[in-house]
Amino acid sequence: MLAATTAVGLYPRILPGSHWDSDADLDLRNRGSLTTMPDFERLAHEIRDFTSRVHDGVRRDAVARLAVFAFARIPLLIALGAHLDDKVPTLVFQRRRTDVLNAWTWPNDQRQLVMFGVSRVRAGLPGQPVTLIVNLSGTIHNHDLPAEATIHHHIYVITPVPPARPGPNLISSPADLASFEETMRGFLAALEANHGNLDSINVFAAVSVSAAVTVGRVLMPQVSPMLKIYDRDNNGAFFLALQVRR
Repeated sequence: MLAATTAVGLYPRILPGSHWDSDADLDLRNRGSLTTMPDFERLAHEIRDFTSRVHDGVRRDAVARLAVFAFARIPLLIALGAHLDDKVPTLVFQRRRTDVLNAWTWPNDQRQLVMFGVSRVRAGLPGQPVTLIVNLSGTIHNHDLPAEATIHHHIYVITPVPPARPGPNLISSPADLASFEETMRGFLAALEANHGNLDSINVFAAVSVSAAVTVGRVLMPQVSPMLKIYDRDNNGAFFLALQVRR
């Protein structure tokens, strides 16, 4: 963490007298299996309690900037992003698929900026629910989805614009992550324009950890629809894991 933050010119304040005497750490490991919605809701409650400390630090001007290092199941990462305070500058880090000590450090060799596109792959019946597939780190196909998220639904897909392709190393810079964030915000804005005030949408996400946090962060209080986030069970089938609203 120290290597990753100092590489971008940030120096964590972990001295006595700061908001925390050490790094702010939320450990959700060893809490049993995550195979049902109540399993995820239990840990999401801990995330809300944890982020309330961040909000308190922001209100007291003890927290001026956030650096986020998050590694967990996708529904929990989206919940974390939704509950983080958006009143201070926040830099979300991405863990690369490597065993080197600086795996959380953004690479210096910036490739061409990754752009993202939104396409509607199925037009549902008027007034029917919306399903969103986000294919960044991998690919989720329509036939993978459960019936309750496909029957008569409008189905949208967010993918990288060629020549970029979905893969675990797609997001390789803060600029790539910002590009994805802009696409997500544009999708939510277009969603309201095309489908009205939706209470919720279904979300199936094959994304990296930083992108998962970003999916939650783009939600706007009292405006954005609730995200009904699906995850795979031990047999590879999707089930509704968590419902997230800002």
